[in-house]
Amino acid sequence: MLSHYLKVGLRLLNRSRAHSVLSIAGLGLGLAAALLIFLYLRAERSYDAFHADADRLFRVTYEEIDTPAMRHVPTVSAPLGPTLAAEYPEVESFTRLRHADRHILRTGDQQHYEDRFLYADSTFFDLFSFAFAAGDPQAALRVPNGIVLTAATAERYFGDRPALGEMMQLDDRAPLVVTGVLAKPLGPSHLQFDFLLPFSQFRVPMGYPVTLESWGWISFPTYIRLAPEADPAALEAQLVGFMARHFDGRRAEQARLRLQPVRDIYLGQPTHTRYRHGNPALLSGLQAIAVLILLLAGFNFTNLMTVQALRRGKEVGVRKVLGAVRWQVRGQILGEVLLLALLSLLVAAGLAYEGLALLREHLALNLAVQAADVLAFGGAFLAATLVLGMLAGAYPAWLLARLPVMRAFRERITGRGQTASLRRVLVVLQFSIAAGLVFVSLAVFQQMEFLLGKDLGYDREQVVALHLPGDAPFEGFDVLKAQLLAQPEVAAVSRGDHLFDGIQGSVPIFAEGHGAEAVSAMNIYSIGVDYTETMGVAVVQGRALRPGEPTALLINEAAARYLAASVPGWDAPLGKHLRVDEITEGTVVGVIEDFHFASLHAEVAPLVLFQPEAAMQHILVRSQPGDAAALLGTLTATWAALFPDLPLDYTFLDAHVARLYQDEQRFLQLVAVFTLLALLIAGMGLYALMSFLCTLRLPEIAIRKVLGAEAWRVAWLLVRPFLAYLALANLIALPVAYLALQGWLGSYAYRVDLGWGLFAVATGATLVIGLGTIAYRTFQAAHTNPVTVLKAE
Repeated sequence: MLSHYLKVGLRLLNRSRAHSVLSIAGLGLGLAAALLIFLYLRAERSYDAFHADADRLFRVTYEEIDTPAMRHVPTVSAPLGPTLAAEYPEVESFTRLRHADRHILRTGDQQHYEDRFLYADSTFFDLFSFAFAAGDPQAALRVPNGIVLTAATAERYFGDRPALGEMMQLDDRAPLVVTGVLAKPLGPSHLQFDFLLPFSQFRVPMGYPVTLESWGWISFPTYIRLAPEADPAALEAQLVGFMARHFDGRRAEQARLRLQPVRDIYLGQPTHTRYRHGNPALLSGLQAIAVLILLLAGFNFTNLMTVQALRRGKEVGVRKVLGAVRWQVRGQILGEVLLLALLSLLVAAGLAYEGLALLREHLALNLAVQAADVLAFGGAFLAATLVLGMLAGAYPAWLLARLPVMRAFRERITGRGQTASLRRVLVVLQFSIAAGLVFVSLAVFQQMEFLLGKDLGYDREQVVALHLPGDAPFEGFDVLKAQLLAQPEVAAVSRGDHLFDGIQGSVPIFAEGHGAEAVSAMNIYSIGVDYTETMGVAVVQGRALRPGEPTALLINEAAARYLAASVPGWDAPLGKHLRVDEITEGTVVGVIEDFHFASLHAEVAPLVLFQPEAAMQHILVRSQPGDAAALLGTLTATWAALFPDLPLDYTFLDAHVARLYQDEQRFLQLVAVFTLLALLIAGMGLYALMSFLCTLRLPEIAIRKVLGAEAWRVAWLLVRPFLAYLALANLIALPVAYLALQGWLGSYAYRVDLGWGLFAVATGATLVIGLGTIAYRTFQAAHTNPVTVLKAE
């Protein structure tokens, strides 16, 4: 009997090829899209899961709770790790890290700028399970002049020959020996580096008024491993007393130490541009899209299976006359639907395989599929497909099994009544999902356009940032600046320590009139002369910095507002005295307009700007309008003439700032791709459904035409119900999508307003796509020769 059912099912596929192809392709597309999204979500949620003691590993973070900056940073002071391990027996081990500045690395005749250095305590490999391809993990970071390379870095420098024991030169320091080469990581990690150096090699940068014993220098990522029985929450509660013992009174009152599980770092807070991090709100959005696409594909498949069943009344009548009972009819219908569903799963597997390659190539997504993934996801999607097939086939099987034999032979099954109601509901649900995704896609695009086009308070266009090596003062800056300014394509030159990406310090600020205690912690920016002119930052009070004024300070409007509200006499800040922790002190000579020195995820915080004695990491060169290409040629030639032994390393500032929003850009691309797939699935289903309804109503159309009806009136008769369905779908979907987007947009301090225009565009797009899908079939039915139809009847 099973072989008989299989033969009948295959004949049905062959007889209704167009309908079958649309059914299989629609469900296959939906399953493939959902599978790709879930693979991406699994990859994003698997960061740092490969470490052997991942559940006992924590990062210590520093959160300010009563300051205008309100920072939460993933770094603490250098002595904190050793002191925690000494005072709390539940802390088994610790490791401190420090990201190095840009350095020149030489080996043989090669020399390159590198900035993915990480200083680490010798316990680093006790905590983190990075496997070694060569070397001893217990000894690699204990060699004072050692360096550990990743596998890709070793290949880049040494090719196929063994890197272990080779010598490398970092700037002008003593030579380093390669003590280890890491293997390919067992999984993704938030820690990103090419080189590991022993923490004992780290030296305080020249000009920094701190030491490695300074508790106020909050710049060191620190990780701890707790004992198996330790309670992280209980230990975190004890850290209030720890801060009171080791930090000054103001810091102890204004900040708290937090313990962040390592597995939560990638998708958690705080974030830092030196760490790889994801966006949980975007992942939740993609997960919702995957569920919606599965529902859309399921609704579409159910609708098409119901329509197909309406064509088989006489076949079922014959079977019943020959002795078939209801359960046999149900089994046959369900079996055929399951066959189509399983064929759809095979199509989905092929589409997902090709889709993975496209996502890797065009969106730079690192989606590796292991054998375990095939088993896990294959089993889950097989089960989901079987359940979906059972649900899609349940109503058609029930409908045909209960059909009386005489009715099956005497009447045409029109699908009116309950069947028509189900069909209408499914069409509305399909296009509600499609309309909602169109609205979301347009809103995300609008927000991205807003972020990339918003006035940031400085001019990021036409600016090239030259990166300087090491931490020593760059002696040739004045000569370079003079020669560049002599070129017609150069408009301005200055320097600074940061590139508007949120990587800046925050230290206690002591204000005149506030006594001996710090008024608060504020963000700090070290800049050079002509900085405001070079970057187009407006000075709203006072003046900009001048040469030879190490004690002159600038503050932004946010700092001026905070100081005016917190300290008596600061309504007029010019001429007032400020001390920037132990770094510098001086007089406020100007107030600058607020500019976004971090991403638009956060509001502009108070900021103090000063000229440091220490080195600055970047030279900022602005070209005349339209001369960016010529500027590169000038920079290359001037640099080579002045510093022939120093490679030129640069970044366009607008491209650097745009990278702050690369997660959002990738999310936009993914939403756009899957929205198009959703529209394609909905369109395929609508076309197949319209084909069935047109065929069903051909006799009616023929009679109307014989009685004088014009083709456009007949077409309108067919289109009008679907126009109502599409309008209802938009009325349902757009408010829901609007509310859902409010949560996502809430993660931005600066966001676009979702106006009525967006609703109109989304509604219009959905109507055009829906009506465009059925236009051809409607036009074809309206122009059918009535004589041919009536003869057939």
